[in-house]
Amino acid sequence: MTISCKSYQALIDFLCNNSIQFTSSVETLKKASNDFGNIESGCSYITVQPKNVKDVAQLIKFANKEKLQITPRGSGGSQSGQSIPKNGITIDTSRLDSIDISIGTKEAICGAGTTWRQILTFTKMRGMLPCAMPLNLDLTFGGTLSIGGFGATAHQFSSVVSNISALEAVTGNGDIVTCSPLQNQLVYDGALANLGRCAVITSANVKLREFKPNTRVYYLIYDDIKIWLEDQKKLAESQVVDYLEGFCSASIQGLHKTPNGYRPLKHWLYGLHIGLEFAEQPPTQEILNDLNFSQLLHIEDNQTVDYLARYDARFHIMHQTGAWQQPHPWFECILPLDRTSEAIKSILDKLPSFFGDGHRVFMISSNTENPRFLMKPSKPACLFAILPTGIPLSSLKSALDAISMLDEILVSYGGKRYLSGWLSNPSSQFWQSHFSHQYDSWQKTKLMLDSNNVLCSKLFS
Repeated sequence: MTISCKSYQALIDFLCNNSIQFTSSVETLKKASNDFGNIESGCSYITVQPKNVKDVAQLIKFANKEKLQITPRGSGGSQSGQSIPKNGITIDTSRLDSIDISIGTKEAICGAGTTWRQILTFTKMRGMLPCAMPLNLDLTFGGTLSIGGFGATAHQFSSVVSNISALEAVTGNGDIVTCSPLQNQLVYDGALANLGRCAVITSANVKLREFKPNTRVYYLIYDDIKIWLEDQKKLAESQVVDYLEGFCSASIQGLHKTPNGYRPLKHWLYGLHIGLEFAEQPPTQEILNDLNFSQLLHIEDNQTVDYLARYDARFHIMHQTGAWQQPHPWFECILPLDRTSEAIKSILDKLPSFFGDGHRVFMISSNTENPRFLMKPSKPACLFAILPTGIPLSSLKSALDAISMLDEILVSYGGKRYLSGWLSNPSSQFWQSHFSHQYDSWQKTKLMLDSNNVLCSKLFS
């Protein structure tokens, strides 16, 4: 669908008459027509910057009337076009950046365009932090809620969306709805972890926790993947550590002969970072007594808020080296823990070497409920993620072929794709398999909340 000159002019008139800010500069539209993945591209005709929920509702109602398509966008951190219009209007949520604290319930009420860095800065001054946060603090709150949101506290608090007690959203029909698990649940489920295809989240209440100012981190190395996972499970169940993050790292030992010629000989090591918050006296190493690691590599103390921003260094290097401008076909999958060891071992040596250092594992708490459309195959579970800093264009086809192979293998182990990464061009068969018995409900929710298919993206056109 393309926008006619008549409809475009009607849109401009509507925005001006309602004092809704917009831009159609070449630079802005180029940015809105691409995302972090640097693989997909679309066409944004105009970027609208609403300042409140009323603006969003008016725009969506106008789009229904004129049969236009809208794509909500935060920081554009998607990889498969989730935040890119195919041919339509971009809603830039950056002006929806309010933050407030509900002291009685220990919650922060945040606008969809608020970044996690802003939330962290605001809440730390009040002695609290969000229970769950993503690793990238420059992602927006609303964008994270449209996907799920995992980080190093997932073993305690699961995903960000599992810590949302209530939210305000505008459906694809233009209705402003306040919802929670007990109120207007259809909209709550349709808005969270559903890729912005049913409703535009404008604000939400996220649960907070008290924190201690310092964090001691133990860096451990394992030689055996099963022991590595068993220790992570043990720590997750004990609920005594604040942060838990696993790594799969290849030590290259020269080249060896394969049926496809000489290839790098990889010896895999498994790292584990264990973080414990403290006030004045650092914790002892007693927490390590029941673990079966091969080596204690390093111990360091951080200010907690600095530790939460540790991935800034990785992103800075990506910008410095040009990797940020390269394609990022990231692969993220939720796996049943009892199959994780077998699943990861089956794919590690099949990965191209240029996938780099981005193989991570996060335990997922079984003690929290997930919104309906954030699929979790079983309890307990973990998130397995391959996050290369960048893929050279000359290697992109090989990378995408490898991800298709990964998809088949990990799904055969009971895995479900976490929908923030590279999803190729998923067919109806992919979605039917992903949502399984909830597929029909998923489709019906879309039809009920967005009857005219106004909320679209390059992924869902």
